[in-house]
Amino acid sequence: MMQIVINFDDVYDPISVEPGMVSMTFIAPQKDGTEKELLVDIVDLGNPFLHNVYNLGFGPPGGKGSFVGNVRLKDAKRNYQLR
Repeated sequence: MMQIVINFDDVYDPISVEPGMVSMTFIAPQKDGTEKELLVDIVDLGNPFLHNVYNLGFGPPGGKGSFVGNVRLKDAKRNYQLR
């Protein structure tokens, strides 16, 4: 079983936030000392049987408001705990 812990005291400051809080960008420090801009999108699935269910996706901006989701990044703050 995977346990997910969210620390709301250790967050990234947004660079930009779209109206309605559906998209935002932020800078994520990487383990190699570089920084990467990341785009977060929150989309309502629009399924009539799953009300208020959203898809949250993020990755480097890919142009035209989308992100590249198949990129491996080594975030400096990543801390996974698998149990």
